[in-house]
Amino acid sequence: MKLFIFCFIWLSAQDILQTPCVSSDGQWFLFSSAGDIWRASTAGGNAIRLSSHEGFDYNPRLSHDDQKILFNTDRFGNEDVMIMNLNGDSLTRLTYYSGKDKAIGFSIDNQWAYFLSERNLRFHPLPEMYRVDLLGRTPEKIEPIFAVDASIASDGSLFYVNGYD
Repeated sequence: MKLFIFCFIWLSAQDILQTPCVSSDGQWFLFSSAGDIWRASTAGGNAIRLSSHEGFDYNPRLSHDDQKILFNTDRFGNEDVMIMNLNGDSLTRLTYYSGKDKAIGFSIDNQWAYFLSERNLRFHPLPEMYRVDLLGRTPEKIEPIFAVDASIASDGSLFYVNGYD
């Protein structure tokens, strides 16, 4: 399997490829550009736009079975987390907080979406980790995880950065 690292590739004077996420088989990847989520083959060719909205969609994260996409959006005036199918349909809003929520990834069984949220910054200087089911019901705080960023490994392990250094 070839590993591709895409940092910042200029697509035009204004648009760049950002926040790439490679499929589990390495055959294709997701990325955000121009405020939308795209899918492209790692072998090259044309990209397919999966989201199209006046809002800014970014930070795509794949479920472990490569069938669902978790992503951030500002469609509602703040940074929320949404989910959609791999083909771009069946969009569901998962978070409804008036501040910033950041998509992290899926549980190993693909039943939960993890995200960082600033909803309790008045009590702690770092965002906290939450999880929500894929229907967008009330989020559950995962204690005691405070982080500036996080990631979920293919075995379900949670990695997080708990400082700015």
